[in-house]
Amino acid sequence: MREDDGSIFDEMIKPRLRWDPKGPIPQMFLKHVTDHILAPYYQEVRANDRDAIKFGFIDDINFNAFAIFPNTIAVNLGSLAILLAIYRYMLATPQILPSIGDSSKEVEPPPVSWLGFVDAAIMPKDPTRRAYSLYLASMAFDFLVRHELAHLRNGHVDFLNAEAGIQQILEINTQDSGINLLDFQTMEMDADCYAARNGFQWFISREAELYTDTQTLVAGGPNRQTAYLWLFAIHGFFLAFYEAAVAASEIQARTHPPTNMRQVIINATILEIITGPLAEMFREVVGPAVGDSSRAFAQLHGKNVDPTYALTAINEEYQAHSQRILSNWNSLRPRLLPFARGPLVGG
Repeated sequence: MREDDGSIFDEMIKPRLRWDPKGPIPQMFLKHVTDHILAPYYQEVRANDRDAIKFGFIDDINFNAFAIFPNTIAVNLGSLAILLAIYRYMLATPQILPSIGDSSKEVEPPPVSWLGFVDAAIMPKDPTRRAYSLYLASMAFDFLVRHELAHLRNGHVDFLNAEAGIQQILEINTQDSGINLLDFQTMEMDADCYAARNGFQWFISREAELYTDTQTLVAGGPNRQTAYLWLFAIHGFFLAFYEAAVAASEIQARTHPPTNMRQVIINATILEIITGPLAEMFREVVGPAVGDSSRAFAQLHGKNVDPTYALTAINEEYQAHSQRILSNWNSLRPRLLPFARGPLVGG
């Protein structure tokens, strides 16, 4: 959205924002944002950048999630509903994550042709599996919100507003802006890395606890299961909302890097912040978690796993483009610094 179209926010977006959504689960997610995402943000940013972030859910199918100048983050309620339905479907399927709870209680639901058709009424019968379906959804939701927060914290939105009068970053793959697409992809990479670093660190902390709608307590911690489930959830998030694979000839003509490229960069980011036994555990579970998440999505759709996702990730053009994004960070970072509200990585 350009600066001279600022009225679009008041006319189209603001009326559809829900600052206080109804229902225990949206309220639980809202509390997670307030207590575990925004509160630490206010502690780390500069004192003069501690203006309150406005977070809400938007009830409009035209939007997925977005960050808007100067201080608003919104997530479509439909996106939250899809995440909840996906992971409930998966945990209602006995062959998916069979070691969690008592999978023998589950009856495999029918496949769906599109994620929007996942029946919201499908629910794991086992209470532990029901709890973990919400836990996985919370991991994906946490990543989505932290990603949007990064667009504000790291100066992306302020930079775009100053450079091109763009006041909003949408989580879609096309945005008519006049801004170099490599810069857009680099900012998306930066937002992914921020979300991954901070989200993963919270879930492996011993304070990470989540009471579910069944009053079952699911606890995180620095262990193999938490690392595996986080990877499973984040990979599932990408498969749910982005194209699994993109032709090498198209990757430079997009605002977002391809999903599998983003996953590789995220994994590398996590390995930069953890050491010792946890790093070894993470390396051990990356392959199984990503593979199991891919198979779970294939089963959800009643299809076989598409090998294109893994094969394109090791494509030479993909690897070369990853290096272009990483190299571009060195030139984009100094341009973002005047607008950043907290420290930026690198330098």
